[in-house]
Amino acid sequence: MYSIYRGGIKKIYPDKRPISISELIQRIINNPQADTINKIRQLRIEGDQSYKVLKKNLTYITPNCVLKKRDLKDKNNFLYSSGYVFLDFDNMDDVPAFKNEFIKRYGHIVSMVCISSSAGGISVLIKVDLDLTPDNFTSAWEHLVNDVFTDVASYIDKGTKDMGRAMFVSYDPDVFSNFDNQISLEPSVLKNTETKSFNEKGASQCITLESDLNTLSCTYPYSLLEYTEVHGQIITQTPVDVSNPVIDYNPVDFTSVRFPNKIKDGTKHRVYTLLIHYLVHLNPQLKPDYIYSFIYYLNKSKAEPRMDKTELQNLFKLVYNKTQAVGYVFDGTKIKSFHINRDAGLDKTDKMILMNKCNGKNRSKKSIDKILNAKSKLMSLNEIITQKRVAEISGVSLRTVKKYYHVAEPIDIISLTSDINKQYKYVSTVTTTFNTEYTSTNTTDVVRNVVTDDNDWKQLDSLF
Repeated sequence: MYSIYRGGIKKIYPDKRPISISELIQRIINNPQADTINKIRQLRIEGDQSYKVLKKNLTYITPNCVLKKRDLKDKNNFLYSSGYVFLDFDNMDDVPAFKNEFIKRYGHIVSMVCISSSAGGISVLIKVDLDLTPDNFTSAWEHLVNDVFTDVASYIDKGTKDMGRAMFVSYDPDVFSNFDNQISLEPSVLKNTETKSFNEKGASQCITLESDLNTLSCTYPYSLLEYTEVHGQIITQTPVDVSNPVIDYNPVDFTSVRFPNKIKDGTKHRVYTLLIHYLVHLNPQLKPDYIYSFIYYLNKSKAEPRMDKTELQNLFKLVYNKTQAVGYVFDGTKIKSFHINRDAGLDKTDKMILMNKCNGKNRSKKSIDKILNAKSKLMSLNEIITQKRVAEISGVSLRTVKKYYHVAEPIDIISLTSDINKQYKYVSTVTTTFNTEYTSTNTTDVVRNVVTDDNDWKQLDSLF
């Protein structure tokens, strides 16, 4: 249930009767404010900031909770959790395409996805199985953002971390909904929830370890292996053959495991949980002994302070068993289009510059292709080709259409990578040079599948 506020954002007292998710979905499909919302979207496309004034008059809900009054500075206004967590995604070039891709990727775990009221992004509701309060909501929100929606976390509005955050009721006849979906939250992710510790829970589980090399007895038996036996056996990223001297263009489902150089207190459960999921996916042929031993030595050498041995065993058993459950589906892959030859002699900065440039060109290509297709469609319909109509037909933002409107030919990615490989040459034993077109001051890392607060990232294989 959600508190609903009719009359605009200035209204802080909700209707007496909250609404259900099914009622919310019906209102999004048949919104009586549809004309106003369409006007808001049109003004936004045109760059007219007056759309923000209209938006303030829309009906809204507090999607995370039911309240007496929308003011959680006074916790007496909190009645109960809605049972859902609201995430707002924005700042993408192609909202409809992002929505479709998001549903394809996460449609098995989210309850609702719709285009937002101003069409600048998407609004998402996730049903959770724990009661949330103003004290522990932030922990649950951070867990979902950092551990579940990792690959799209950069698009999430951090303002939704506020439990009392408002969500304008949108208009989207193609709203996605699945009332059966639910995400299970481990009580340990809620920092202010009184719950049993892993050690207490372990009393009812079958994990015991008297010394480092004893056998662990559980649903999936495993034991701690010697360091030398584990060394070199663990795969930390999807193997991809690179035939060119520098870079290949080959879009594949890709997974890469990363972790901070120092695993700080407060992040260990999250980091180790993700690592277990990723490592099991990347190493399906290995016995659990190898995965457990890898995490054990990682905890021993990188954690500050180390996780207690028994707690680590209990966590591993819990997470590993989930990866073996019937119906389990790993959801940590992403499409990686460009792959650098490890023998190219590039240092970390060279690689990041090159990958940023290539990925940027590829993103531009996708937008240009949509714009060119929209122009062709308008021409076939004998319509006047304008930037505004191209934006409407293509689904690309007007700003992006203006940027690429006069581009006449699509970008040839194959030729791009071919040129890079031809330009490559050694100028010393390890140094490389490229055309100035591939020089950049942007050195943002392009793969961060496991997110923590530490910016010192290294490949897992650097441990050994």
